[in-house]
Amino acid sequence: MIQQVQAWLKNRRRHRLEREARELDDLIRRAHLYTHNAFVASVLFHRQRKGYITSRQHRWLRVIVHREYLNSHCA
Repeated sequence: MIQQVQAWLKNRRRHRLEREARELDDLIRRAHLYTHNAFVASVLFHRQRKGYITSRQHRWLRVIVHREYLNSHCA
């Protein structure tokens, strides 16, 4: 019984990490459309240089990309 619960937790964590990776890839793909924004460009350059994005950059990148999307499509 304990092994089943451990296997379920491991599988659940793996699926969560895969989902987060897919969401980050989608965010990066959408962010490339808004490289005219200085923050977006700096985050993408940091990712290219270092190979990762910090959680703080990720959080703000989501906000900025959403704002840029609204400005370009709804305004």
